[in-house]
Amino acid sequence: MRRRMTWAFGIALTVLAAPAFGQPAAAPKPDELFAAARPHLEAVLGRRLDRLPTFRTVTPADLAALPDGLVDLQTAWQYADLDAAARDRARTAATAALRGATVAGLQEGADVVLVAPENAGRIARWHESLAGVNTEAFLRLALVHETTRWLLDREYNLAKRLAACRDSEELVGLQAVIEGRCQSVTRQVARRLGEEATFALLAEAYRRAPDAATDGTARVLGRDVLDRRHWCCVKGLAFFDYLDKQGVKDAEARAFVHLPRQAAWVERPELYLRSERLGLGDLADVLKRAEGALPAADWQAAQQPWTAAMFREAAGILGEVQRAEKLAQAWDAGRLLVWSARANPGRQVALGLLRFQDAAAARAYCGLAVDLQRKQDELLSGPGGRHPVESRTEALRLTGADETVRVDKKVRLSDKGEPLTITQVWARAGERVVEFSWHGVPADADWAQHVLDTVLKEK
Repeated sequence: MRRRMTWAFGIALTVLAAPAFGQPAAAPKPDELFAAARPHLEAVLGRRLDRLPTFRTVTPADLAALPDGLVDLQTAWQYADLDAAARDRARTAATAALRGATVAGLQEGADVVLVAPENAGRIARWHESLAGVNTEAFLRLALVHETTRWLLDREYNLAKRLAACRDSEELVGLQAVIEGRCQSVTRQVARRLGEEATFALLAEAYRRAPDAATDGTARVLGRDVLDRRHWCCVKGLAFFDYLDKQGVKDAEARAFVHLPRQAAWVERPELYLRSERLGLGDLADVLKRAEGALPAADWQAAQQPWTAAMFREAAGILGEVQRAEKLAQAWDAGRLLVWSARANPGRQVALGLLRFQDAAAARAYCGLAVDLQRKQDELLSGPGGRHPVESRTEALRLTGADETVRVDKKVRLSDKGEPLTITQVWARAGERVVEFSWHGVPADADWAQHVLDTVLKEK
């Protein structure tokens, strides 16, 4: 009994003598924590750092208010239809949720890293797996992570690269490279410090963060932002690990020079290296050359991503999940260019450009695309549907294409009024497929031939 009492007293004394990490009185000094990691960071980078960012200790509220360019852009694209005030509220809440899942953040465009040690104790209470967050090791590695982000910003001007992103797919690719590189460097430092188990918590905190916002839009966006940051940390790290295993020299510079412009290339970096090895062109640049095929005075042109995930989702609605999944494995890249008539946005012409890993997959895609159109017609002809008036499939000859299929139909949108005319053409050239679609606009085979010649000039 006496031994147990002494032991219990000793524990109580220890607790009383050591204030909880995260309280202002016990907050460690960031500069001192980072000093222990600096030589290891320099060893990983292979150079001495001529200077460092300033580490500024702030309150959790200060860190929550720190803007994030990635969140700003994601909000603008994901909620473009919201009014400005609602979009700003959602962005503010999502940024606060993101900052609340860490203890440090780079002040973009400045040489300052804000540090909120008090966040550590709160994060640690989210889940038992996060107990290691409430330690000096976690704070030290968070400082290494954000210092690496600062170095990347100095080297590659991240704000300029963010502004150059043309759509959400490119944004995810850039974010995965940024987070992946920060993760890769920080993990190497953690290994040298014997803190690799703590390193894993940097990404895990994003996954375990609770939904804090009460507003529906803000809550959804906040969850999306946290999930995306976790995905970019995990998949971005795996991306650099793959490049390292393949013997890619100076993977950091190479990834920023030739960014993976779609999430699929981050998840499957073998496709990323394949595109480099074969000198495959960026489909966005290829379609850019075709934008002038219709006069800008009458038509508004806009590009959109067209991914394997989007195709799987569309095919799944029509019961073709297995065939779509098989094609997704052979999918290399895809992109859409849509022209909308300025006088009547309902009149549209679309050009899709897809690239597969081989001609067999491209041929299978054309077959499935035609089958999906047939199934869609059957669905629309059912009760409550839009009742296709006429549908006809025929072969078409276009120079440069190995095979071409054309589908013409008229769809009645209501019991009154003229039916909508729709023409679709799939032209396969080797492993590439070029799709044409005319909605409410007469199809023009000669125009299609001209555009096909334009987009097939390069791989």
